[in-house]
Amino acid sequence: MNTPIQISIEGPRRNVLARPLSRSVPALILMTLALACFAFSPAARAVFPAPGGGYPDNNTAEGDYALFSLTTGFNNTAIGFSALYNNTEAVNNTAIGNLALQSNTEGNFNTATGSAALRSNTDGNVNTATGVSALYNNTTGGQNTASGAFALNVNTSGSNNIALGFGAGPLLTTGNNNIDIGNPGVAAEGNTIRIGTAGTQTAAYMAGIAGVAITGNPVVIDGSGHLGTVDISTFQGSPGPQGPQGDPGPAGPRGPAGATGAMGPAGSQGSTGATGAIGPAGPQGPAGATGAIGPAGLQGPVGAAGATGATGPQGPAGVGLVSGAYLTLAASAPAPDGFTLVGTTTITYRDTHNVIHDSTVKLYQKN
Repeated sequence: MNTPIQISIEGPRRNVLARPLSRSVPALILMTLALACFAFSPAARAVFPAPGGGYPDNNTAEGDYALFSLTTGFNNTAIGFSALYNNTEAVNNTAIGNLALQSNTEGNFNTATGSAALRSNTDGNVNTATGVSALYNNTTGGQNTASGAFALNVNTSGSNNIALGFGAGPLLTTGNNNIDIGNPGVAAEGNTIRIGTAGTQTAAYMAGIAGVAITGNPVVIDGSGHLGTVDISTFQGSPGPQGPQGDPGPAGPRGPAGATGAMGPAGSQGSTGATGAIGPAGPQGPAGATGAIGPAGLQGPVGAAGATGATGPQGPAGVGLVSGAYLTLAASAPAPDGFTLVGTTTITYRDTHNVIHDSTVKLYQKN
């Protein structure tokens, strides 16, 4: 507290009011009043004692030792015992609660709400702590958000962490980019999301998943609760036995006929069907013109020799063939007496219908 300024006047008290004041006494009184006004000026010594109001450069302090060390900082708000006590040049900080942001010296844009929230912060920036002792040990970590009593209370230099819930993230110390919701986290862990506490939460529900079809790899979870994706072929088992046939459902209504599709390619030729029965003979048509005579057919086989007739009377002796003469006979004719077979030959002749024929005959020579 300020010590009252006392004015010492020498001499008996009775002479003070009885005699006119000397010329030096009014001057002393004016100097005393000037010193008293200076002592109560806000700039005399930071913001001590707390005046219950605002200060220059948009600073506000309420509570004993709030913003006690302020020099050039601006846009700061300290409400509570020793809130922002060590803050000198830092700007845009808000501390609400006993010892909130007490150690802050150069950290900017921090918000601490709750007793001892961000108490150890010195130069960490853009941190938000809501709850008793939230981010208590943070010194240089930045861009952290802790909501809940003791949330992220042992973090020192980790940045970009989010902790929601009572005691959320109390194991995180130096890790970055973590999100712990109702989970203690893991020391020095980074880039990890943890939701809920094993053994405490035994069921999970999330909207917007069931019934939504997407493409991609399936999501799986291991025994520790770690989520990830795998190739679907790695966990497909062999097909199980076929279940019993269910009762057929009722037939649905017949849908409208679809548009006629394009004609497909012609199929392969089918097998020939069985021959149908012969139909009745139709009436005889008129006789056609006589066609040209076709070629003569091949000579039929020689018929069997007829029975030998009775021997006729001896005729007169003929001249006969001379020795060495040639005789041709049909290939089926018996050999004549007095001749020797020398071979076969082909002769060409014209029949009575003027048709030319070739015939093979036997050639004999007279003995």
